[in-house]
Amino acid sequence: MEQGKESLQDALAPQDAAMPVVEVAAESLPDTLKDEPGCAESAPAKKESVFAGYVSPILKMLIICMVTSFLLALTNNLTITRIEANAAAETNAAMQELLPDADSFEEVPVTVEAPNVISMYKAANGAGYVVTAFGQGYGGRVPAMVAFGPDGSISGVKFLANSETPGLGNKVSTEPAFAEQFAGLPAQQLALADIDAFTGATISSKAALKAVNAATALYEEQVGSQTVDTAVNATPEEGGK
Repeated sequence: MEQGKESLQDALAPQDAAMPVVEVAAESLPDTLKDEPGCAESAPAKKESVFAGYVSPILKMLIICMVTSFLLALTNNLTITRIEANAAAETNAAMQELLPDADSFEEVPVTVEAPNVISMYKAANGAGYVVTAFGQGYGGRVPAMVAFGPDGSISGVKFLANSETPGLGNKVSTEPAFAEQFAGLPAQQLALADIDAFTGATISSKAALKAVNAATALYEEQVGSQTVDTAVNATPEEGGK
């Protein structure tokens, strides 16, 4: 009986062993509890966490995008400038090839209606003119530079790169003999029968001829008339009487 009483007393007596303490992370608490004064994470710390987690990466990405866009724009401007400079150098070299006696070239404004004409230049020392024009071929434009000497005749023709069929239509620009046949001809309109066209490339040949005729038409209308007027109004030398 006494043992039974002692067991009952022991069961009812307070225990000396410490109760386990359960720690709850602040992150797992609801937002309403996090804002309580006793919460481990304070409001300033929460704002700092939001900035570091969301705002800061966005700002970094914006800065990277801005720097990248600036560098791309700078590179593009430098590339365009270089491309334009190279194109101008190639154009000047081609005109110099057609008019070797020219010292330099200056662009002439086109003052008349000139379909298919791209540009017109004249030699500063009066060596002649160079007109760039095009004809519509099978694969696109067939451009040509046509040079006119001081006497008004065609001094040379240079067909530029085109998209005609390789080995067939593009022969107008790859076969020198085709362009050479125009040298020495008068500045007047030509027919397909007046030249040696490529067999099997009639469209390309016609486009090349149209480019030459377009250049010639502009020269005749804008420059040829001035040459005729100058020759008619010239005063004969008295020493010839």
